[in-house]
Amino acid sequence: QVIAAEHPELRCLRIDLDSGLEEIDALCDEIVRPGREDRIALRGHTRYEARLVPWRNGEGVDFQAPRIRADGSYLISGGLGGTGLKIADRLLKQEAGQVVLLGRSGRPAEGTSAAAALQQWEKAGANVIVVRADASRRSDLKEVLAAINTLKFPLKGVIHAAGVFEDRLLADHQGDLFRRVFAGKVTGAWNLHELTKEIPLDFFILFSSATSFVCSSGLGNYVAANSYLDALAHYRRSIGLPGLSIGWGPWSGTGMAGAVGEKRRAQWAAQGLSSLAPEKALALFDRLIGSAEPQVTAMAMDWPLFFQSHA
Repeated sequence: QVIAAEHPELRCLRIDLDSGLEEIDALCDEIVRPGREDRIALRGHTRYEARLVPWRNGEGVDFQAPRIRADGSYLISGGLGGTGLKIADRLLKQEAGQVVLLGRSGRPAEGTSAAAALQQWEKAGANVIVVRADASRRSDLKEVLAAINTLKFPLKGVIHAAGVFEDRLLADHQGDLFRRVFAGKVTGAWNLHELTKEIPLDFFILFSSATSFVCSSGLGNYVAANSYLDALAHYRRSIGLPGLSIGWGPWSGTGMAGAVGEKRRAQWAAQGLSSLAPEKALALFDRLIGSAEPQVTAMAMDWPLFFQSHA
């Protein structure tokens, strides 16, 4: 995706194979006689083209939407970041029994927005636990989950909102920047999956990014990491576990939008992708938490402007 965005002169085709053997002839046809489509999946003798479709929450699918429980615990990795704090506040307002915030730095310093949020929740009598732990370290997560297991409320939901942003064009990229971005998002997500797969969760939600398929120039490591989250949600559903990857567009003033700077936000806006107000994003989260689909995208996109800037 990013190679295609950064180097259009390569006329890059993205072709997804299943077994790889049955599709060899079809693969050769795609390469020798390329058409307008550049994102294709080959499954035996069937050819699929990539499309976005409106989210209708799995019409005709038997799916019971989860509810936030007053007798349940909810773990948020990246819980002390701007997005994590907003999600925590949303869960508490919906009367979650207990929210566990996971962060690499532990309890925030006085005077920070995170500290202010914690003080407000504590005054209101909310049950919030802050744990210093790194989701990319399996031993850290084991200790956290063992501690939750001893508490009053069992773990009922996981939200993986951890992430680091290190943008760079591929021609100038560095391996260390890939490792830094992959640690939290990829390794952290897999650790959470492995260590909770025997726990009867109501939901397992991964915060991915709309940049997995739009406006992705300069985001090679970030797009790859978020694409992994998308695939993990599909995998969990395929083995009978809850899994949802939400490909968020930028939120105003927080998360990725807060990290990239004004220049990058202006570039996105020129391509049609604008920011979601946090309250709008949280309202969407309330709806999406019960999605029958394993992968959904939520973004504010001006499609006519997008197609003017893309072939």
